[in-house]
Amino acid sequence: MKIVREKISIKELKKMAEEMFGDLVKAVVDVERKIMAIGGELHSDEVNYQHKELAQGRWFQLPFLEQMANIGSEVERAIIWQGKNRKYSQKAIERALELLDLTIADEKNRRRLKELTRLREALVDYFYFDNQFSSSATSWRKYFFAFAYAARKNNKILTD
Repeated sequence: MKIVREKISIKELKKMAEEMFGDLVKAVVDVERKIMAIGGELHSDEVNYQHKELAQGRWFQLPFLEQMANIGSEVERAIIWQGKNRKYSQKAIERALELLDLTIADEKNRRRLKELTRLREALVDYFYFDNQFSSSATSWRKYFFAFAYAARKNNKILTD
């Protein structure tokens, strides 16, 4: 793992990617401190968890649909607070990204790795950068609503 405070070359990133996953390298960004940790096995290698109990294994017991629905709940909170209280919005998106990192680290989601890492990239772009993907509060709500609906429907089937 490498802590980055300045620029890193594409050549170095490619080398790290080859050593880990072949065509991608994982990174976690601390926006406030303006540093990145690159090349850990998990996005969460250098993170202090807000969801400590979930990070200790309970998250991995949840079905994928429930994981995504929970991430969506935090994204919804971030959207709601966006224009009202920047600090609350930022904390909510940090929790969402933490849960997403745990979802990415979950072995059962291995085949979804590309989608999940792209999702992370788009969320970070929307909440922290220039919104190059042209996301909107409405598009995020639509995306995550499908998971919440499916998780709820699935739970209802299991309890009937």
